[in-house]
Amino acid sequence: MLLAVSLLFVLSAKAEVRETWLAPVEIFGTQAEMIEYPTQPQRITKKKLESLQTTDVTKVLKQVSGAYVREEDGLGLRPNIGLRGTNPDRSKKISLYQDGILIGPAPYSAPAAYFTPSLVLSESMEVYKGFAALPFGPNSVGGAVQYLTRPLPEKSAAHAKVSVGSFNTQLYKLRFEKAGEQNSFSMQVARLQSDGFKKIDRGGSTGYTQNHFQLNWGRKLQHPQQLSHSIRAYFSYEDEKSNETYLGLTQNDFSKSFKRRYNASQLDQMQWSHQALQLHHDYQLSPESALQSKIYFHQFQRTWFRLDGFNDNAVNLRDILNQPGSFTNYYNILKGDQDSTSLGVNGQLRLVNNDRNYYSQGVQSAYSQVINYPTVSHEIEISARIHKDQIKRDHTENLHEMVSNQLLPVAAATQSTLNQDQATALTTTFLDHIKYQDWTLTPAFRFENVEFKYEDHLGSTQKNRNDDIMVSGLSLMRKINSNSSIRTSLNQAATLSGLTSDGREKNEEATLYEIEWNYVSSQIEMQATYFYNDYQNLTGTCTVSSGCTNSQLDVQFNGGKAIIDGTEIKLGKNYQVAAVDFPVTLNLTYLNSRFDSEFTSTSPEWGIGTIKKGDPLPYVPSLISSLNFGTRKGRYYQEISIFHQSSVYDQSAAADRVKIPAYGIIDFSAQYKYSEKGQILFKWDNVLAREYTVAARPFGLRPGKPQSFQVGLQHDF
Repeated sequence: MLLAVSLLFVLSAKAEVRETWLAPVEIFGTQAEMIEYPTQPQRITKKKLESLQTTDVTKVLKQVSGAYVREEDGLGLRPNIGLRGTNPDRSKKISLYQDGILIGPAPYSAPAAYFTPSLVLSESMEVYKGFAALPFGPNSVGGAVQYLTRPLPEKSAAHAKVSVGSFNTQLYKLRFEKAGEQNSFSMQVARLQSDGFKKIDRGGSTGYTQNHFQLNWGRKLQHPQQLSHSIRAYFSYEDEKSNETYLGLTQNDFSKSFKRRYNASQLDQMQWSHQALQLHHDYQLSPESALQSKIYFHQFQRTWFRLDGFNDNAVNLRDILNQPGSFTNYYNILKGDQDSTSLGVNGQLRLVNNDRNYYSQGVQSAYSQVINYPTVSHEIEISARIHKDQIKRDHTENLHEMVSNQLLPVAAATQSTLNQDQATALTTTFLDHIKYQDWTLTPAFRFENVEFKYEDHLGSTQKNRNDDIMVSGLSLMRKINSNSSIRTSLNQAATLSGLTSDGREKNEEATLYEIEWNYVSSQIEMQATYFYNDYQNLTGTCTVSSGCTNSQLDVQFNGGKAIIDGTEIKLGKNYQVAAVDFPVTLNLTYLNSRFDSEFTSTSPEWGIGTIKKGDPLPYVPSLISSLNFGTRKGRYYQEISIFHQSSVYDQSAAADRVKIPAYGIIDFSAQYKYSEKGQILFKWDNVLAREYTVAARPFGLRPGKPQSFQVGLQHDF
């Protein structure tokens, strides 16, 4: 009974994963959903993920209009996801979900965390934007990304997959499933590893290893009316060790050898582990109503030992790499060409060990009800969630010297940060699809009450703050005929802000406008959306990855008014010639993001100095396009993906702004079914071997993935 009465926000009972293919063409939802419901996400289905043959969410989100990712490592380990003009830095401006549950390590108290669910064990994905993202707190201005795991099996089976490729990349995956009349069970294990493509001057590993384990058990329960009633228990464990760094290259060094890494990054390494425990309860109250309830507990722990700067506080790594001629001695020490002792204590390198522990837990329920009247029907969804999360930071600093190309410690570690943030949130949502003839009117709202607490153990200070926020919206959809519809929406959106050391907390708030046209037939699907996001207040939160110093971490900055508008176009069509299918999909996104007022910025994320009206937002491209076309003939299927992204800026302020050039990438994948249960796989990334820059923050230029190959075999038993 506890599960039935515990209230919390979750997807409604209707929000199950549904997919449709037009011949082999993948579309974005079923016909009824697309032309009748204004809250449908853009989906990347299981079949699409399989055809892409990737564990990198960067590659997947390139198939979604309105989405973009700022890469960091070129391998997809730490994607920075943005939607509709939000800063992609650490995905802090979007909400991440898994199976209807908030999955971020601490989505309220520390949303800028390096974790996204793995695609190795994900079945499909959903991206919610605009009005559709309104129920997905706490951050709904940009939208939400949801990862969906494999459902419980309907029949017993086993699955194995092995692939190997460039840079000694290896993937091993096993799945065992047992289905019964009442009990069903599945278990998946996977290991992913690579030597990495970068090369440290003095040698050393730049690769990574990941381990994944997932356990899923469900039981069908008795129902007095013989309706659906079940429970499901889910557990997962993941860990990673990666020899990654924030240290990039100068423009000259990048042009000569983009795979290079300086000797000063030789000790950089991140280790993390993530555990998730969830209990799901689904109860169909009647043929027209249902209740879904969930309890969850997640834990995330990470340590990142990395280069942070020099002992000389008058210089920073970004300036050294942007202007190496002005900091010759420091630049030579980074490369290992000069010993630290040549500059005395100023030449010592500061390495930090950022140890952080997170947890998030909660209970949630969603009630759905269909009410039919003679001329009008209601499809009501009511949900609520009680959520609590926390981050504990334990940071130390370690001074090292560069001696004969090696980093050697010169002093014991000193404590730099020891604090914790905590948040407790109550969220309620309401949505009603009111249908009358060919019209659908959908009012919706989300209310959140959040209590933030902060404690600094070094400074012996405490702070707390209560925040209430209500966002609401209205969408009107008109079904033109059996194939098409038009929709317009208006809603409020907000990004909740936690506590800052200077007491300048202010929520990010915006008003969102949309107009959309949908068309679906048996062989073609089209969608065109225009949106206009009017920010009353744009906020930024300092992270090292955006260029902030340790003393500025988690400090909030207010940027005032901003406007982001754009157009998204999606097209899917299947061409058939004789017995050959030629599926084609196209995604186009145009974004115009800019500040709408002038102010003086003290935030490194936006740049130090005057920001004028019309200045761009960091790392938001103005044009994104992806074109996929395939060929399916009998047992063979191949797909070519062409992606292009326009140039972006690493900051808004004109002074010292770095422009990251536009780039285009072509990928190729192929599958051959040698039997009904087995496939041979081939993947060729970056076919034209393009060398391109993906980031200039926090320290220097970093590259995207070079040309690579992968072959694999998967078989069902």
